[in-house]
Amino acid sequence: LDIRYAALPDGGRIQVTTDITALYQARAEATERAQVLQVMLDNMRHGIALFGRDRRIVTANALAVSISGIPAAAIVPGISLDRMVEMQLRAGTLGRGAEAAERAAEIVGFDRSRPSRYQRVLRDGRIVDISSDPTPDGGFVVTWSDLTARAQAEAAARQRAHVLQSMLDNTRHGIALFGPDRRVLVANTLAAELNGLAPADLQPGQDLDGLLRQQQVRGALGEGEAGAAEAARLIGHDRRLPDRLQRSLPDGRIVEVASDPTPDGGFVITWSDITARARAEAEAEARAAVLQSTMDSVRHAIAMYGPDHRLVTANRLAGPEYGLPPLEGQVGQPFSAMVERQLSSGHFGSGLDATRQTTEVVAAEVLAAEVLAADRSRPIRYERRLRNGRVVAVASDPTPDGGFVLTLSDVTELAEAKAAASERAAVLQIMLDNMRHGICYYGADRRTIAVNALAADLGGHAPGTLVPGRLLDDLIVEQLGFGVIGGDAAKLAETALRMDRSQPARYVRPNKDGRIVEVTSDPTPDGGFVVTMADITPLAAAEAQARRRAGTLQAMLDNIRHGIALFDTEDRVVAVNPVFRQLLELPEAVLVPGQPYAMFVNALRARGEYGPGEVGDRVAAAILGRDRRQPVRTVRTRPNGQALEVVSDPTPGGGWVLTYTDVTEDRRVRAELEAARETAEGANRAKSRFLATMSHELRTPLNAVIGFSEAIMADSDPHRGQDYVKSIHEAGRHLLALIDDILDVARSETTGFAIAEGEVDIVALAEASVRVMRAAAAAGQVSVEAALPAVLPLVRADPVRLRQVLLNLLSNAVKFTPAGGTVRLDAALEPAGDLVLRVTDSGIGMSAEDIPRAFEPFIQLDNALARRFPGSGLGLYLSRALAEAQGATLTLNSAPGAGTTALLRIPAARLL
Repeated sequence: LDIRYAALPDGGRIQVTTDITALYQARAEATERAQVLQVMLDNMRHGIALFGRDRRIVTANALAVSISGIPAAAIVPGISLDRMVEMQLRAGTLGRGAEAAERAAEIVGFDRSRPSRYQRVLRDGRIVDISSDPTPDGGFVVTWSDLTARAQAEAAARQRAHVLQSMLDNTRHGIALFGPDRRVLVANTLAAELNGLAPADLQPGQDLDGLLRQQQVRGALGEGEAGAAEAARLIGHDRRLPDRLQRSLPDGRIVEVASDPTPDGGFVITWSDITARARAEAEAEARAAVLQSTMDSVRHAIAMYGPDHRLVTANRLAGPEYGLPPLEGQVGQPFSAMVERQLSSGHFGSGLDATRQTTEVVAAEVLAAEVLAADRSRPIRYERRLRNGRVVAVASDPTPDGGFVLTLSDVTELAEAKAAASERAAVLQIMLDNMRHGICYYGADRRTIAVNALAADLGGHAPGTLVPGRLLDDLIVEQLGFGVIGGDAAKLAETALRMDRSQPARYVRPNKDGRIVEVTSDPTPDGGFVVTMADITPLAAAEAQARRRAGTLQAMLDNIRHGIALFDTEDRVVAVNPVFRQLLELPEAVLVPGQPYAMFVNALRARGEYGPGEVGDRVAAAILGRDRRQPVRTVRTRPNGQALEVVSDPTPGGGWVLTYTDVTEDRRVRAELEAARETAEGANRAKSRFLATMSHELRTPLNAVIGFSEAIMADSDPHRGQDYVKSIHEAGRHLLALIDDILDVARSETTGFAIAEGEVDIVALAEASVRVMRAAAAAGQVSVEAALPAVLPLVRADPVRLRQVLLNLLSNAVKFTPAGGTVRLDAALEPAGDLVLRVTDSGIGMSAEDIPRAFEPFIQLDNALARRFPGSGLGLYLSRALAEAQGATLTLNSAPGAGTTALLRIPAARLL
């Protein structure tokens, strides 16, 4: 019962009781049915989910939950599709990264009012087919079907089909399977090729009759009416019956075509390329004909018997000409019948008269029996003379099948040649025995074939031991045992035993009796060798004497002070002494005997001996082009400074001799003599300059002394006399300074300066020097300045001599600076620790090449300047000498019109 209560307006209430038994039962039945349906859904082989028109899930079975990859608790009725996709994206069910996001957006964006279908590979490898279908109420149903097994089966089937097709395509036959409707079911590529078709022409579904017409059009079945007839025959052929035929393709190949029925009413056609087999069969037939023709043309009688000793074949010569019964055309005749016919025909002998007939017959029968009883499984060789006098060589050789081949050859000429050869051999043996050389002929087995008498004598063999058949090794051991070999016998024996007899060889050995024997070994075409022995005792003595003489001459060449090379008429090296190689520092390979002169010149050119690049090439070409029939003498200086005199002289035989002589020392001595001469001449010129300069410089103060002395004598005024005396004193002091400078120059070149070292204050010394020079510079309107730091280190030097250096430099700068110019003295410590004093002027300057001459004594660079700027020319010379005497250096930097800078560098070691 369904009981409901409701309040009334007047305060009372109403009760309604309804019998809902039927509804309740219907609901129970619906619930039970829903449960049954849910169980059915959960046990389906597909996942299924129902969504309402609001895209929210209504119901889903267990497999749908499993495939979705979302926890089962999360999928409840009412969850939206978008939420489910979002959970799948987070769980990684749709993949990773941007690709998964794109897939999620695609699923959400599907138009669910239309059916859709796609496949997806799950993370566990399963392949799922997903379909979405709309429902009438506006919702949709999503179904997931697991296609993994089917996909794997399809892949396996495709793989197997591919393998089978590959097997078909790689068979050595073309094959095509046709159904009962005469259409292609399957075919390999070779089937199309052997039919003159493209692979696309022989595809499943193609009709056999159409294929045959294509072949006819393309000429694969023959030309014209023959091709049309063959096509018609094949089209009308009953494929229920097996068929075999051969066909020649346009490219020359021969194909065997086989058609066989199949149980289902179809048939299989197989094409086999039998070109090689057909050609082999044709060649075999042709070869058999050629062999038979060859056998008939050969100059021997040949008969072949089978294992049963019956005739298999014979050539046309196998007959009476060789003492045989006619065998041509007698195939199958037994060997015994042939022997019997030979016996009866007297081939094995016959009686010549009554007294001998019986004996001859018995002998013939015995010989025939021996022929029949011979073991034909082994080769047999013998000769027989026929009744007509001809000699026949008989050979019996077994065949692999147990039969044998009988060959008879006419060797009459060979037998006669052997007889003649034996006679000739006897004559040759007499000649060999009377030769002046011992000769031994050995076969390929190293055994003696022939020897002469002198070979035993020169080899020291006992009489009767050097005979044909003896092994070379045994003969050498016997020689060693008898002691017939002189020198190091064991070593010579070992050499002879190990010698490669396939190559020519030569050696010389002494005998115990004093004779010198030359032994040569030369190979023969048959693999043997000939050993020749010659007594060369007189020749060896002459060669020894020649070697001694050559040794003496070589010793003379090797110890001569010249490099000598001898060349022949073809400009090839004959001999070179060691000095030649040493002078040019050449390896021995460049000047070995036989090398061309051009190789020697090119080696020097490549090394740069003749100069670089094209210059060296031109010099080398000129050297190679010289006429060596004319004497040539040149002097060449090598890149290392070595001077070589090169002399080329012709020799009487058409060759020439090249001689190299090291004249470096001579050139050096000559250069030293030339330098000494120039030095002497320079000294003479310096003396002349000295006299000219000093005569002028000394005359000036002397003229002053004489003039003012005369003035004193002529003028009685004591006041003016006092001025004259002062002038005389100044001229005397100037004259004394000149003489001191001259003495300083003399000391610098002989005993050196006397230096009294002390501690020198450079700043004070420089300032004092500048003050002294300012008065003299003012007269010439030249400004003298000093730029000195407040403090500089003390210097270990001679203060007087150092002051003299500074005054000379300042005086020189003032002298050569025009009016209005400036002279500057500065000092500074360099980072390296040296103290540098610089005297810089704005004077006339000088060129770079004149700076070295400025330091020479009594030198003024320009006579005009000497007149304009008087002086002795000793200032810079003495300044440098005094500076170097105190461990300092003095240099000049100058350019014409740009002034001069004098740098006095005092090393750090001289600073205190």
